[in-house]
Amino acid sequence: MQLKTKMYKKFAIFSLSSFLLCSCTTVTPDKVKDEIASYDASTPNGYDVQNSGFIGFTDDGRGLITQFGLLRYNTLIKAYKVRFKSFKGVELNENAGITEYTDKLNNKLFIIDQQHLVYYTILNSWRKDGKEPDSIWDKAKDLVK
Repeated sequence: MQLKTKMYKKFAIFSLSSFLLCSCTTVTPDKVKDEIASYDASTPNGYDVQNSGFIGFTDDGRGLITQFGLLRYNTLIKAYKVRFKSFKGVELNENAGITEYTDKLNNKLFIIDQQHLVYYTILNSWRKDGKEPDSIWDKAKDLVK
């Protein structure tokens, strides 16, 4: 009888410790998703400053971006140039598809054509998804080609 009691005691201790170990695992929070655009200090007067560098579309479907939007575009090209070329077959260059634009309030903005706006959104989605930028090794291999 004493042996049976010891077995029950060991089983109870084992069960309790297993329960405590399994129930005390790390809980990771859900990934935060952007619901509103970030503040853009380079936005000129007359526009909503909460635009992440993208003001809107022109009548013909091109994009209207701020200086910050242009800076982000060129930074993304530097970061993902080799990866973009290997995945999409297109070599991107800084300021590609960009033309300067002065609006009716005399603000300096930039227009990005439709095709490069698509490229911009692809690059920005890669950044948001946490894709690694081109490594030094990738850039060196691209220079040798």
